[in-house]
Amino acid sequence: RGSYSGKPDRTKQFSDHKPPEDDPKATRTLFVGNVDLEYSASRLKALFDKYGKVSDVDLKKHKDGYSSYAFIKFTDIQDAARAKEELNGYQMGKNILKIGYGKGVMS
Repeated sequence: RGSYSGKPDRTKQFSDHKPPEDDPKATRTLFVGNVDLEYSASRLKALFDKYGKVSDVDLKKHKDGYSSYAFIKFTDIQDAARAKEELNGYQMGKNILKIGYGKGVMS
């Protein structure tokens, strides 16, 4: 199979998707794993902003040299849920994104 940057992996099944009101793990923060090291926080924000207002991007670089991970915080839980559903399995650069809900932080 060829590698196409920015293409969703159409073989991914989303049978486990639940609306946020029915998912006790749902938060406004998404954990995004397997981020290509070539991508910056601003590029991630631009991708996720298509699904709603992103209030924060916290990109962490792994020292393993293969991938990074990020926490993307939305202002609205519905937007976070839609981004999670649409972008989980999305090929960004050399890597396929793995997206789940991050832990909620008390403010």
